[in-house]
Amino acid sequence: MTSTNTRKIILDTNVILFDALAITKFSKADIYIPFVVIEEIDRFKRDLGENGRNARQFSRFIDVLRSKGTLAEGVPLEKGDSYVFVTTDSPIEGLPLELEGPKADNRILAKALSLSKEFPEAHVELVTKDINLRIKADVFGILAKDYEPESTHTEELYTGLMELEVSPEDIDLFYKEKALTFPEDSKKPYANQYILMKDQSNPNHSAIGRYSQVQNQIVPLISPSESIWGIHPRNMEQSFALDC
Repeated sequence: MTSTNTRKIILDTNVILFDALAITKFSKADIYIPFVVIEEIDRFKRDLGENGRNARQFSRFIDVLRSKGTLAEGVPLEKGDSYVFVTTDSPIEGLPLELEGPKADNRILAKALSLSKEFPEAHVELVTKDINLRIKADVFGILAKDYEPESTHTEELYTGLMELEVSPEDIDLFYKEKALTFPEDSKKPYANQYILMKDQSNPNHSAIGRYSQVQNQIVPLISPSESIWGIHPRNMEQSFALDC
């Protein structure tokens, strides 16, 4: 399926750090994530605050989309009326001197100009929470707006966690073997999705793991006895954060 949308939206990094699922909040649009934004998001993934959580959730969601198609060519969201693209820098002729160089803002503006030239009949807009970037965009004739969600498609929301009822023997086996083959009669999770396994007869008997699509198994996270930079996970959410 090829997109016929005439609305092209470029998202800035700060929008994703504000709302990890911002790409699902636009209707009938092609949403472009410049490569520089992916690079910037990657630098936030180890942050234990809200920026880090949103960076990790966004990365997992993009990985889910990647399994459904080619991001460079556009992957449709579940509703089918919006597409997500991850695009590399594309040099354009006559690029203003002010937009040359490696600065992230300039690369994002250059991508917006490139899309305007590639799709002259389209409605191209840059969505950013950076006031100064909106001012810069205006100088170069690029429509720029603050982020305001237009819709919420609940079926698109990806929490990164699946709850799974299993037998007490399965939980014991998971702890013993450090892996558990995913049950055939259960809905398959996404690749690398976190799994909270609960004992069918005793909800307090549980285990957490991550789904390995290659092995079709639930595998352990970082052990509470392990640490990163001296930080030990103290609860399920922190275990997820350190495992990312």
